[in-house]
Amino acid sequence: MFYWKNPLQKFFLNICRSGKKKRSVPGLSLPVIVLVLLLLSMTHVFADNWNKGGNLHDASVYRWKKSSQANRVATSADWFLTMTRQANKSLWEELQAMNKEDYEKAFRFYANRLERCVSERVEKKSVRRENRIQGYAEKCYDILHGSD
Repeated sequence: MFYWKNPLQKFFLNICRSGKKKRSVPGLSLPVIVLVLLLLSMTHVFADNWNKGGNLHDASVYRWKKSSQANRVATSADWFLTMTRQANKSLWEELQAMNKEDYEKAFRFYANRLERCVSERVEKKSVRRENRIQGYAEKCYDILHGSD
């Protein structure tokens, strides 16, 4: 007989035997465990792709406000890279000289900071909801980083 070392493997083996549900973990059902495992795996995927999928580059202020923070941050990450390459060569070179881990931390920091700046600026009462968000991103980038 094969012995399972992992308690989760034992649990699933107990469920599969003879069609009877045996619970070795009190109060947990198979659907709950499957859901938890699925969510844990999805969290890892989203954590790795935090800067992918932003689609607010030409959006209105209204659409920006209604979008998820993840979408706003991913869009801000795109803006940050594009604007840094075009207007701030010294910062771009500094980022390129970093190791992968430091680059990831700095990139995430700058993207989140740009997203916060844009979101704060569009909350002002004088902002019209049909205005394009791109202009606010450019102003925020200039405030935060200037240019060469």
